[in-house]
Amino acid sequence: MRLFFYAGVAILAPTLLAALPGMAGGTCTGFYIDEVHVVTCGHCVPRGASLEITRGTSRARADVTFVDGNLDIAVLSCSLPNVKALQIGDSDTLQLLDDVYVFGYPLAGALGVELSASQGKLNARRGAFGKNWLQVDAVINPGNSGGPIVNRQGEVVGIAVAKLAPLAVTQSLRLLPERINFAIPSSALRSRLTQAEIPFATPKTKDQPKDVFAAAKEATVLLLIAPAKPSPSPAQIATRKAVSVLVRAFMTAGPRNDPTKTFMPDTPKLYAMFKTEGVTNGDKIRAVWIADDVGQAAPAGTKIDEKTLTMEGDTDDGVFSLSKPTKGWPPGKYHLEIYVNGDLATKLNFAIKGAPKSKKHADEEVEESGD
Repeated sequence: MRLFFYAGVAILAPTLLAALPGMAGGTCTGFYIDEVHVVTCGHCVPRGASLEITRGTSRARADVTFVDGNLDIAVLSCSLPNVKALQIGDSDTLQLLDDVYVFGYPLAGALGVELSASQGKLNARRGAFGKNWLQVDAVINPGNSGGPIVNRQGEVVGIAVAKLAPLAVTQSLRLLPERINFAIPSSALRSRLTQAEIPFATPKTKDQPKDVFAAAKEATVLLLIAPAKPSPSPAQIATRKAVSVLVRAFMTAGPRNDPTKTFMPDTPKLYAMFKTEGVTNGDKIRAVWIADDVGQAAPAGTKIDEKTLTMEGDTDDGVFSLSKPTKGWPPGKYHLEIYVNGDLATKLNFAIKGAPKSKKHADEEVEESGD
């Protein structure tokens, strides 16, 4: 018998759907760790689902950066205006009975989309159910999954993930459990973000207690989860190949930065922002990052990385990103190729400043080809 359940929520009843028009499938919570990356739980990101992030009146599509099923941690990328990132604290420094605060959107379909908060304490560190979790008595309900759990300094010390299932425990043990809830420790999150080379802020000094609600409200967001839509058949895709698809793209150092073709070796992340015309549900857009001339760092034409997005139609705010290597970007010439269903749609040339130019390219300048 399953004695706990994850705190994501499937919105199924018509009465709940009516409470929030346009929301279907399910909801979870997430929080920003920089200007574009959102942390949530892995079970909040079903394979192939359509994801949107909303806060207040702002709403935008979210792309999956990674999902770690073992840790139940997922990171999404999504740009919303006027968000602030939370610092990631160290859960290993928490003591039993330390105050903790849970933020999120429990039962959003029934209760609405106002941010909720709950206060409690750290009760235990549990190696149960094959997981290493924190046990807290702050209230966690369906929809809280992926939400931040912070300490008195407003630093993330955990991610809301699950609670003991009252009915299952009552049937099995003949008792009703009260406020036995679980969180993924922030130490696991910090380690996984470092492994993925995703930047995040950590506390520099031991701050005095602060208004934790003010710290969390600008970073905590509602995640809307829509079931995956059927993809078109190969025959349908083949039929559409004759249809013109237009991709307009540019390179930038940040989602809100100006377009540029030149970057510094220590640029944290490279972004390719794109818009499409003629794309329909099921189309696949693939980005391939290639090093053309980086001296001794790599052979010419080395593929650095590639990512593929499955589209649900045209987008005005598409984004591909690539995080800086540990030792920084090797100076030189690069380009990005963007494909739609296997056909090259556009190509962006860019450079990392400071490259020792080869004789062949001494007088060349970086030029962008395509729209």
